Amino acid sequence: MVEARLYSFVPLMRAAEISSLRARSAAIGAFNVNFYAQAEGILEGLKKAEAPGIIQASKGANKFQGGAGKIQEMLLLAIMKGRYNIPIALHLDHGDANSARDCIDNGFSSVMIDASHLPELENIAATKEIVLYAHPRRVGVEAEYGLLSGVEEDIAHQKGVYADPKFVPVFFDRSKTDALAIAYGTSHGPNKGKTEALNVDIVRESYEALKAHRMNLDRFLVSHGSSTVPAELVDEINRYGGSLKETSGVPEHKLLEAIDSGIRKINIDTDLRLGITATFRKYFHDHPDI
Repeated sequence: MVEARLYSFVPLMRAAEISSLRARSAAIGAFNVNFYAQAEGILEGLKKAEAPGIIQASKGANKFQGGAGKIQEMLLLAIMKGRYNIPIALHLDHGDANSARDCIDNGFSSVMIDASHLPELENIAATKEIVLYAHPRRVGVEAEYGLLSGVEEDIAHQKGVYADPKFVPVFFDRSKTDALAIAYGTSHGPNKGKTEALNVDIVRESYEALKAHRMNLDRFLVSHGSSTVPAELVDEINRYGGSLKETSGVPEHKLLEAIDSGIRKINIDTDLRLGITATFRKYFHDHPDI
């Protein structure tokens, strides 16, 4: 029986950074789950890719499963049953102070505190408070700087606000967070707007600032809202009764450019939801007796 162990996301991103410095640019995929079969599918995909990965659960997913502890048990069971021996982290996505502490107490190996709606200094203070709780328990912490457009559960920003690359090392230094999701033009949901909004120079300049301060082996940049929103999935959803309109995602070449520029964690949620929705809609169409 494979020992079910969860890793902090810090060594996973550090391995990606070392790879990027030595040979090939790399980032760790972070995939949101809401139920057991979804976790199985993601783990199987990671196994086929021979890649480590980050499984993420939002506050809503934790509530849906009956608590953060249930999510942790669900993932450990999927790891043991599938005999997966690849490094896996369990991460809270877009948490607040209460949900972050709850996840730390219930076996998550990393958490995100999203205080990006606050002024910068308040954001830093809120982040540092969670860092002080998490780090003694060997749990990694992610924060967010800048504002992404779109909707992520109960968090909605109609207009994005870019991160300032010069302030990124300051945020890391003052908050002591391990990872920082920086706003560079991506957005949540299936309507990501125009590709022109993506400013990968923000990523590149932020990463160069981290290297200049010798932070890049311990502090890592994250890309939120990074689903590609495949047209074929949207078409299948609409073919079987859906009504998705004006969808758009982040082009794959832009994600690769962001990774080349210093991103070490890529968040994917919408693409998984689209795949599940397309599958269910077609199945119900083909089996009207269900």
